[in-house]
Amino acid sequence: MKKEEEEKAMEYFERDWLILTLHVIGTIVLCYLCYHYIMAVSPLGFVIGVPAAIVSFQTLWILLNPYALIYENRIEVKKSMYRSKIWYLIDIKKVGELNKKSFRITYNDDDEEVIKIMGIRNSQLQKFRDAFNHHVCKSLVERDD
Repeated sequence: MKKEEEEKAMEYFERDWLILTLHVIGTIVLCYLCYHYIMAVSPLGFVIGVPAAIVSFQTLWILLNPYALIYENRIEVKKSMYRSKIWYLIDIKKVGELNKKSFRITYNDDDEEVIKIMGIRNSQLQKFRDAFNHHVCKSLVERDD
């Protein structure tokens, strides 16, 4: 049986440090409150424990995963553990700029979608937009051949 090769990302873009810091601080506060109430033998500790566990896992996931990944045929944006989006380059016709924190993509059937890129590092905003547009244009050239 032949093993499938893992697809490697061509480019990746990291999260903003402010978002990471806020998640870590929120996790620390919730976990401390959970610990404090459990040690005080209060049922509130178990009530806070469930959100604390979910937020802790979410923070760990955010720390370990980049914000956006660009593969050869698709682009993935991972905003959180529960919200991620995949765009296949073959479906996109045009990328247009809307403002500093968002841009608009036009699909082949002329539907439009606004992509908000809150959470990416400010130093990588323009680079992400340029890479997105570059890979869409490259895909358009390959489709025409």
